[in-house]
Amino acid sequence: IECQVVGLTAGISPNLDLVAESSIATSRGILVDRGFRTNTDNIFAAGDCAEIVAEDGGRNLLQQVWYTGKRQGAVAGEVIAGESRSYDPGIWYNSARFLDLEYQTYGQVGFRVPGEESLYWQHPDEAQAVRVVHVDDRVIGLNFMGLRFFHPVAEGWIGAGASMDEVLAGLHEGNFQPEFAPRRDAMAVQSLRAQWKGRAA
Repeated sequence: IECQVVGLTAGISPNLDLVAESSIATSRGILVDRGFRTNTDNIFAAGDCAEIVAEDGGRNLLQQVWYTGKRQGAVAGEVIAGESRSYDPGIWYNSARFLDLEYQTYGQVGFRVPGEESLYWQHPDEAQAVRVVHVDDRVIGLNFMGLRFFHPVAEGWIGAGASMDEVLAGLHEGNFQPEFAPRRDAMAVQSLRAQWKGRAA
């Protein structure tokens, strides 16, 4: 197959060799509570190897990106020091750069939430795209390719349960392209708004 780039996306699997022959409980990762305690006294696990057991019987949580590992380690350290802490995973966020392509995801994108739909815009000539995931009128996720977006703006919208109209009206607020880079806000918003009007009609 002729192509310019081949991307291998095998994902991440926790390395459980260290605890394989121990009494420490594992599944996809080392099973922990929200204080990163394992089922064995005085043994904690945090970061890529930790699988947080869902308290409500739902799906356990594996968070394998650098900033969640940092947060988890901080909570584990405080619990070990005797503090009463419980980890709050917050709103999912990931940012990466593949070659020269920026990539950012906020909230629930690709989670297959019941009732979810999405609006999508892609620049006709450049590697830029925006996806807005929503349930009814409420935005639950944002995905940006080839564009830089300001984290607090996206997190604020999702955390507040912002409506589609609010997000589309303020999409320009979070765009922080490098100096002198062309802005595509108006083009993206025009397309997304037309899709939303057609869907809401």
